[in-house]
Amino acid sequence: MSEYFGYILKNADESMNADSYVSAVMSDMNLPSSILNETNSYREPIFRNRLRWHIYTLETAGLMFKPTRGYSQITDLGRSVRDKYGLNITQDIVKKYQNDKSPSKVEIESSETSTPIEIIESNIGELNKFLKIVLHKQIMEMSPFFFEKLVIDLLKEMGYGNFEGTKVTTASGDDGVDGVVFQDRLGLELVYVQAKRYAIGNNVGRPDLQAFSGALSGKQATKGVFFTTSDFTSNAIEYISRTSHRIIPINGDKLLDLMIEFGVGTQRANYFYTSRLDEDYFSE
Repeated sequence: MSEYFGYILKNADESMNADSYVSAVMSDMNLPSSILNETNSYREPIFRNRLRWHIYTLETAGLMFKPTRGYSQITDLGRSVRDKYGLNITQDIVKKYQNDKSPSKVEIESSETSTPIEIIESNIGELNKFLKIVLHKQIMEMSPFFFEKLVIDLLKEMGYGNFEGTKVTTASGDDGVDGVVFQDRLGLELVYVQAKRYAIGNNVGRPDLQAFSGALSGKQATKGVFFTTSDFTSNAIEYISRTSHRIIPINGDKLLDLMIEFGVGTQRANYFYTSRLDEDYFSE
């Protein structure tokens, strides 16, 4: 990622805003336009954020400055660095020019491939990987009926079935389905649920989906959600794509992601806030 430094300085003789630098660097590096569609977990554009961080880093090193709000331009020091290294300006090179005049010297703590925000997101991802292992173990230690209740609770948290009538049906002997979701107050739109608490490796096959599809037909229903703690075989996925019923498969990995996202069986443990410069405050 540090290869952006040279391309930014190459185009910095004139004052430009971040979007202009994005266009210039993309053109010089022959990057595909699809890169602009890549977003992080906050739905922010990854490439634009990376370039903004690089520009900020060059500014703290004294290689660029802000002639006006929202615009950045190369300094005389930046020109000398550009003349010396060309496009081969690395992170280590920029570190050597960190602004010693600042009361608190800013060091680049990003890696060669990630901004600090991306590093935080990566670490959160590692924590969630561990949480998913613990969650799966806990689910497998509970009863099958508890798992059926769990998926109904999850659907409610996701905004489905928040009406009277949504419930686990296995205990009542409703053959073929494990739960029903009321999409409206009168129950005119129903979604049926199947939940299989299978061990990893014991994947849901086509017969399970055929049985669920048959249960939907028996209830004159068209929609269903099939949850499993394992996964689906390729034959099962193929069957889902061809059946006349609208069946959404949720495998174990997706289930755990949704439980974390919607706080089912999990709690928010820590909150981290980052701050950025308020350029509006410093405008005169």
